[in-house]
Amino acid sequence: FAYPMPRRDLTASYRSRYFYIFHEKVALIKTAFGCPYKCNFCFCRMITQDTFRQRPLDAILDELETIEEREIYIVDDDFLVTPARLTAFLDGLSARGIDKHFLIYGRSDFIVNNRELMERFERQGLRTVIVGFESFNDEELKAYNKQNDVATNEAAMAILNGLGVDCYATVIIPPHWGDEDFERLGDKLVELDIKYVNLQPLTPIPGTGFEVDPEKLVIHRSDFAKWDLAHISIRPEKMSIPQFYPRIIKLYERVLY
Repeated sequence: FAYPMPRRDLTASYRSRYFYIFHEKVALIKTAFGCPYKCNFCFCRMITQDTFRQRPLDAILDELETIEEREIYIVDDDFLVTPARLTAFLDGLSARGIDKHFLIYGRSDFIVNNRELMERFERQGLRTVIVGFESFNDEELKAYNKQNDVATNEAAMAILNGLGVDCYATVIIPPHWGDEDFERLGDKLVELDIKYVNLQPLTPIPGTGFEVDPEKLVIHRSDFAKWDLAHISIRPEKMSIPQFYPRIIKLYERVLY
């Protein structure tokens, strides 16, 4: 499909100051639009009306050759979709002599099912994977329609640690959690040696399929700035909102410090 080449020259005077977390002078590239999975909490697939489209690999490699920065953030909702496409991508990097460092999004089951391919990707520049673990509870994963399980999440983290590839883990914090649930997650994050984590309160974004009683919402639907996956949007069941927020902060402190 038609995709105009980005005018990176328009931002030339600013590009030396671009960064994302620990990635200095990073450039963005998008190779696909939408997501082939049906997680019921995620808005990404709704943006493209449940369609998934991938750019031709030759066009992606052509664009990479025009990017001066070595650090590349591939902002696809999921870059690790099929082994065949990733293999062709890595073959293209080799054939063209493209030497970059990559930050990507990917699912844990792909990592586990394609260990040798991930090892090759690491040799060809993979530095960080943002993994939506979402939960380390199988019942919660089933409720999110994640089509995955805790054992796979744990195995993927072990593989990434073994490869020396950083993992930015995302975990959903549901409103039914109590103190013991926060403690259990903290123990698991430490056990798996997860050093970077994004803790997201469960957020029922319209259109995703994840429904919640409107009476339980604590943010008005028109207060758009707060529907950011960081604010508590559903009233906690076992503690007050002023108690729930500090528990999230304490989890961050336990993992990050």
